[in-house]
Amino acid sequence: MKHWAIILAVVCAACPRPSSTPQGTTTAPSTATAMTTGAVQPEGSAGCPAPPTTDAKSAARRRELMVEIERFDRELDAIDGELAAAAQSNGRTLVQARVDALAYKALLDAMNADLPAVTAGTPRMLARAVRELQRALVEKAQLDTELGPEHPNMKLVVRRIEHLRRTITVQLDAERAFAQTWIDLLAALPAKAKPEKIYKARLRALHATIAKAPSSDSPAAVQMAVERLNDLMWTHAALVDVVGPKHPGLVVVTAQLDEATKAKAASLAAADAELAARISAPTRLPNNAVITRRSELADAAREMRREYELLLEQ
Repeated sequence: MKHWAIILAVVCAACPRPSSTPQGTTTAPSTATAMTTGAVQPEGSAGCPAPPTTDAKSAARRRELMVEIERFDRELDAIDGELAAAAQSNGRTLVQARVDALAYKALLDAMNADLPAVTAGTPRMLARAVRELQRALVEKAQLDTELGPEHPNMKLVVRRIEHLRRTITVQLDAERAFAQTWIDLLAALPAKAKPEKIYKARLRALHATIAKAPSSDSPAAVQMAVERLNDLMWTHAALVDVVGPKHPGLVVVTAQLDEATKAKAASLAAADAELAARISAPTRLPNNAVITRRSELADAAREMRREYELLLEQ
């Protein structure tokens, strides 16, 4: 992926959404945004941007749908992980729970922070960052054969790699902090601890660590908010290098970054309250809101895939 194509991809994901599109979908980049990427539409005879053709509109809509489908799939994956973790910890004895926590921590401790291997047991948020880094490293290897170190494309991909390495380090630390807190809380329980206490040890570990360092065991809403903010931080950093501070594209992304920062704070506050309520409840509370959200996402993703298939047939 070339320098300008990277900027195009990240700006498109951050563009405002008009009311005429379904909630959660993005729109094609504006002319101002396209100028940021060097992808401005051909001008008409009057010097104004020519209206996009039907084929161009269809291709743009397909790109929007793919971005949204990928985002929905990520959230569905996070929800499935959240529900699976809750189910797995249900009914565990104290010995079994301690073995689970120690094995998880050992898996994390064995990971190389530079480029952890992605396996079935790799925490979801960490695995996503690692896959992004792997793609960036492949891209750099391709550019090494064509460009020098001072070329803008090369500088951008190097910065992307540095950003992802920092993300991985922070996320791995967060996963380890959660696992160690879980181990410590289980160790503090008496040998004859009730199943409810054993089950809630994991919730208490989450509650103790989520505000400072959200792990992949965090509620799906928190995971999405953290990843959204990280993605926009990179988008903003990439744009600053190529446009002025008053450029419309950068203004849009700056506003989106501010919204994402507030959204992360709101999701953390909601998760803190939810975890506190579940820990203090005398009986185990079902994840009804999460299950409902999963159903809504699955329905929306199916509709988007149908629309995508129809566009391909045109």
